Parts: sequence; structure tokens; C-alpha cells
Amino acid sequence: MYKLDSIESCTLICQGVNDSYKVVTASGRYLLRVYRYQWRTLVEIEYEIAAVEYLSLMGVNVSVPLKDRMGNSVQQLSAPEGPRYAVLMSYASGDELAFSRHEDGAMYGRAVAKIHDITDKMTVNHERVLDGDYLIKKPMQVISPLVEYRYPALWEELKNGADKLFQRLKSIEPSQLKHGFCHGDLHGGNAHYDGSQLTFFDFDCCGYGYRAYDLAVFKWRAHLVDKLDMRWESFIQAYTEHRTLTSQELEAVDMFVAIRHLWIIALQIDVAVATGYLHEKFFAHHIGFLSSVMPK
Repeated sequence: MYKLDSIESCTLICQGVNDSYKVVTASGRYLLRVYRYQWRTLVEIEYEIAAVEYLSLMGVNVSVPLKDRMGNSVQQLSAPEGPRYAVLMSYASGDELAFSRHEDGAMYGRAVAKIHDITDKMTVNHERVLDGDYLIKKPMQVISPLVEYRYPALWEELKNGADKLFQRLKSIEPSQLKHGFCHGDLHGGNAHYDGSQLTFFDFDCCGYGYRAYDLAVFKWRAHLVDKLDMRWESFIQAYTEHRTLTSQELEAVDMFVAIRHLWIIALQIDVAVATGYLHEKFFAHHIGFLSSVMPK
């Protein structure tokens, strides 16, 4: 199918939204992504591939899809649950940044600015839009069946917060926030550094949306997991040295931090293989964090 040397190993390295396998051959390494059943349509995957190929063509270091002997980038596999799509990618050498140095955040910020610069004129069109419906309304539809009647107090808190976020987003004039291609998952990971260059991968959540949201994903991770303000400060300082942000956009970042976490709650529910851990403490923890980052 592919023009590869003999395969020495194929190892599952990540089972999350999708399954990722490290493929080792006699001459190199590759990453095989197998999309979860009914997670993405073929058209959505082709959009992702087109965007990645555009970035590569324009000089951005990204993990790129390989074509098989017939020139196809996407394969369809037969699985017990139904057909699943698979894409073989080049392997991003190195490791994720530890962000233990100021330069780590700055390097990531410069690279994200470059991606936004280059994709300002990208003409890859698709209906995948990272708007209020995608980021707020649809997640609430996923969360509702598990929370609304089981934990009414938590649901009321969450619903009030989501309504506030949606109305606030809706009240912002479109011209006040820059729009364009977004990676959608730039939390500080999804890029490997090999000592000389940073290579981005996993564009599964990409789409057309608010650039402030793309930045907020980084701040969300720094605030929630790492609690390192330095990480965000070095990132946004380097980003704004290459791209101008208005005061409205910087203010909107905090709103999008809350929106990002709402989206994450729904994602964790959506991809859960079993719902055993989806108990009251799970929702109390995440809704509590969401309340703490709600804009005043």
C-alpha cells in the first residue's frame, strides 16, 4: 500500500480521541493515526490534510501525511464497530517542550504567530467552523443528559455560565476579533522540539474560527494544569512581537479560556469508553474550575 521498507514494529502510543501508533521501519519512523468511529467524516479529514499540506508548502514544520501507491492519503479500515479512517504521517522528531525556560514559551509563541501569519491567506474552505455553536451549544447538548437531572445544582451553575459566555460572545462585533485558520489544540503540546526546530502535529481540532480562541487554549493549559503564569507571559510576549493584538482580543482570551474548558468537559464525556468515572466529583471539579475562570 505504501512505499515503505520492512516494518519492524507498530506500537500503540496514545489512545485518546483517536488511536496513534508509532510505526518503525528499517529506514525511519512514522505515526499512524486511526480516527475513532464516526468522529470525523472523510471530508473533514481531507480538510485537515489540505491545511497541513499548505502549511508544509509554506515552510512551517509540520507532520505531513504520506500518500500510498495510488496517491491516496486516507485509508478506510474495517473495524468491529464500523469503518474507521486512517492516515500515515511523518514522525515529528524530538519531545514536547517542558516550558521550564522563558525561551520555551517564546519559541512556541513565535511558531504559533507564524502559523497564523501564513494561514491568513489560506484558501482551503470547509464548513468546520469554531464558532459559538461548536464551542458552547454543542458541548452543552453532550453534557446535558449526564448532568441536568442527576446533579441539578451543578447543571444550573453550568447552564448559567454557558448562557453568559454565549451571550457575551454574541455581543462582540465580528470586526473586533481576528478570524482565520486555527489549530484548535495549541495547549503547549502537539509539537516536538529536536534541539533545532519545532514540529507541529495533531491538527484534528483545526477549523476556521477566532484567533483569540487559539491563543486561549495555551493559557487554559498553563492555568489549569501547570499554574505557571510565566509560561503564558513568555508565549504571548513572543506572539505579539510578530502579530498585533488589540485590547479587545486580549480581553477576549480570558472568555475563551472558560469556553475551552466547557468544550473539554463535553469532549471527555464524548470519548469516554466507559462512564464509570463520570460521577458527581468529576463534574463538580470541572464545573468548579470553569466558574473560577469565568470573566467577571
